[in-house]
Amino acid sequence: MNNDLAKSVEASLPKYNGQAIIVEETSRDLNIKKLKAEYKNKFLEQPHFEITFEQMNVAYDPRNILPIDNKGTVYPNIRVSDKWEFSQ
Repeated sequence: MNNDLAKSVEASLPKYNGQAIIVEETSRDLNIKKLKAEYKNKFLEQPHFEITFEQMNVAYDPRNILPIDNKGTVYPNIRVSDKWEFSQ
């Protein structure tokens, strides 16, 4: 960041409640990193099973998804349906 831009940003902080925004965004970033670490552990590192789908249908909230690096996306509120067969 060049000095003029840095000075301009610093001067604008009080006008836009910048310190509160910085605190909030820093906290938000830490929470996302923690959640990503939990999901990586749960879905990639710990034992899990995979399901083969035939006619899958999904419903999810597009406002509540979390990409995990280059591994995929976690959909915390997903609903999945398919042609399920149960053996007894």
